[in-house]
Amino acid sequence: MSKYFTCSQHLKNYQQLKAKFVHHWSSEYAAAAYVASLPEIYYRINWNDQDSPVAWYFEWVATGTDEYGDEDGYHAESKIMRGLSGIYQELVRGAVELFTSGDFKFDLMHFLGGADQTLYLVFLQMIEIRRRSFILSLSSYSRDIES
Repeated sequence: MSKYFTCSQHLKNYQQLKAKFVHHWSSEYAAAAYVASLPEIYYRINWNDQDSPVAWYFEWVATGTDEYGDEDGYHAESKIMRGLSGIYQELVRGAVELFTSGDFKFDLMHFLGGADQTLYLVFLQMIEIRRRSFILSLSSYSRDIES
């Protein structure tokens, strides 16, 4: 089934991430890679250092050491994430939640209120990819894609 891509670079980036993560490729990887391959996100990330399409989302914040000398801390949103606009941040949080099945504070109403048609279609396509069920035909909305 054809997928919706915002532009030809989105498609090329997606294909590169698919090749990079081919040994782990699943609907979780595909949905997260689909969002991370958006040019507005993709070029902010050093993909050589990443072991998943969402690893860049996390940043370890050290808070000290415990009684055994091990580092204490927590994972926070990365500088890359904080550098994205609010609506892209929401889209990424949605992708991270679909990838990890965890709660990363994705706010659906905020996203729907701020997303333009392009990001709304990206959101719908991400869900379709994750579900492995293509009931919507979104590829006809793709722009600037070479056949």
